[in-house]
Amino acid sequence: MSRRVAVASVVLGLWCALAAPPLARAETVGYSLREQWDGWWRRIMDRSGRPDPTGPVQQRFAALLQEEYAINLTIPEFPLRSERAFTERPDAVRLATQSLNEFELSTVVHMKTRIPMSRSWQLGVDYHKDENRLSHSDLLVLEGRYAPPGRAAPYAALGFTPRMVKEDLDVIATVGYRAPRIDARVRAYLLDPFTNAAYALAESRSKLLPVRLHQLDLPLATTFELAARPHCSVYTELYLGAILPQRTRSRAQEPEGNHVQELRGALAGALLEGRLRGPVPVWLGASATTVATRFARAHAVTSELDRSLVETTHTVMGYALFAPPGRLRGEVYVKWIGRPERTEFVNDAAMSSVRSDDEWIISARADLMLSRSAGVELGLNRDARSTEGPPNIAVDGVRRRLITRASLRLGPRVTARLGISWDLGTAGRSPFGGASLTLDAALP
Repeated sequence: MSRRVAVASVVLGLWCALAAPPLARAETVGYSLREQWDGWWRRIMDRSGRPDPTGPVQQRFAALLQEEYAINLTIPEFPLRSERAFTERPDAVRLATQSLNEFELSTVVHMKTRIPMSRSWQLGVDYHKDENRLSHSDLLVLEGRYAPPGRAAPYAALGFTPRMVKEDLDVIATVGYRAPRIDARVRAYLLDPFTNAAYALAESRSKLLPVRLHQLDLPLATTFELAARPHCSVYTELYLGAILPQRTRSRAQEPEGNHVQELRGALAGALLEGRLRGPVPVWLGASATTVATRFARAHAVTSELDRSLVETTHTVMGYALFAPPGRLRGEVYVKWIGRPERTEFVNDAAMSSVRSDDEWIISARADLMLSRSAGVELGLNRDARSTEGPPNIAVDGVRRRLITRASLRLGPRVTARLGISWDLGTAGRSPFGGASLTLDAALP
């Protein structure tokens, strides 16, 4: 045991000697998986935000996607280097919007704040909007949070998602521990916990309902989340989550519509980032996430429709962030996204199908401030996607996009980037790739 401790101490000492000293708090640079992880849980909670509220969770191919759809979504992305600063700020607003075509925009809005109620109690308000062809999510979370002051202390929170539709209301409980170098928490999600009570009350009042739902299992999901603060210029995150098997019985006025629906899933994510010593500060990092969900239906009468659907999304990314002294900032990343899907019809194997879907994204961007308040952002994105299997959607091919935007600092707390992008290699049609706006603001 002592030998292991000695070896670990030597390795840690060598790393500290080679690593650059950490940045000051005001200069926080670094990536975080937190927003991506929370985005998956918003997808799980917000059934009304999916193309089919009664269908599976991911629904990645539920809408007709034009050829440039995927690369369009990469244009207004928030800078990787500012992700960790955003997650650590309790009060912030940001927005990203991109023109998809003559009539449509993709829009992401995230606003969050914590309002002190006493020395240890806070009211948290978190609003997130995600509008595109595959999501129409509009989710508000209200949270009561207990966090006693001190550099190291436990904390707890209880939140819910107030909605007009009671059967799509969720409850979130959090217990965690925060110290200067670590933040660990466990979360429990109760998904639609008021469904049985709502339908039981309606039936007791003799309401005529086209469909009656009854949850047969406790609708519980849980996560473990860990963030290790920068120490010797190293930063790590770990995420584990599970949707426990949960069945819901649906009874329609016609017996052909009666069925039992089951949902289960597993999620995982990890991040490792380090800062290298040198004349130009460089951060190198790698992240990976996996989300696997299973949706199944068993019908009481029309058993030929019994099916299960396994949706999996793998995301792996390697990146480099640059922040040299002065007014230049830059970042490069390579990302692979795999979206395999398997559909099985229990009583008709001929209708079963398998889909493979691989996407590679390469992005390089640079921000140069020409003055204290104005500058330019230049970038080049490449998206290559290949698919096989149903559904047949026109997303295959390679696309390249040049990004030209103005960078504006609208005061000490607000940064905006707006401009247009240009398709490269699009002979015979307009190279105009649409306008975009990205806004990031820290509330006072």
